[in-house]
Amino acid sequence: IKEMLSGMMITEPSGLKKQFGHTAAVKLRQAGFSGEIINKLQVQFNQADDDTVKDAFIDAITQKLIRSDATEILERRLICVVGSSGSGKTTLASKIAAYCKEHAIIDRLMLGAATGKGVNASDEIKDFARLMNMKSVNFCVDELALRIRETSNRMIVDISAAPEQAIAAITVCCNELGASKVAVVLALPGGSSPTMISHQCKNYFNLDPVVALTKLDECEVMPPELSTLALDGSGIGLLTGTKSIVG
Repeated sequence: IKEMLSGMMITEPSGLKKQFGHTAAVKLRQAGFSGEIINKLQVQFNQADDDTVKDAFIDAITQKLIRSDATEILERRLICVVGSSGSGKTTLASKIAAYCKEHAIIDRLMLGAATGKGVNASDEIKDFARLMNMKSVNFCVDELALRIRETSNRMIVDISAAPEQAIAAITVCCNELGASKVAVVLALPGGSSPTMISHQCKNYFNLDPVVALTKLDECEVMPPELSTLALDGSGIGLLTGTKSIVG
């Protein structure tokens, strides 16, 4: 038995259909995609021949990854940018504002910075707003609904607060303004670990956020991260770097 086992390789059932190492599932695993996403999408590419299986898988995972309504969020009354500290939220909020101003998507636009308990307000939003000749305001995240009621301007808000505080404040705005007038953008830096991506996506999943992959001029998003985004994310809608607020 030991002699028989010494030359054996253990694999999933999909690996037994052909010589080990040549099945589509094994090739995709070797490329770095997770077994979970391969198994979930296998029915969509299982019938493809060897020459087209890669394209079939890419088509299938793209349908899970891409957010088709990304441009529609730019017309919302309130756009909230959330994410972990250092994820590029401030730059992303400013980039969205610059894009909206450049393309005349939003009139009477202002930038905001909402902070949670124990978080010091940054002057970066003010600096970016001054650069683009926009109004800006800093406030506590609990005042988000009050601030949006007090102005006729549309607001793009960089929220630096614990997820539970951010979610509570945004939920109040959705209830008062209507969910169709509030957009949530989740900033995820390129190169984040699958564990980090899964944690952030699950935190904000109920708000149906558009995922923005940030800092892509500094690091890449690889198959393990794409696998997690396809499983736990609510759709990628924005791709951006950090070197400029334009583009």
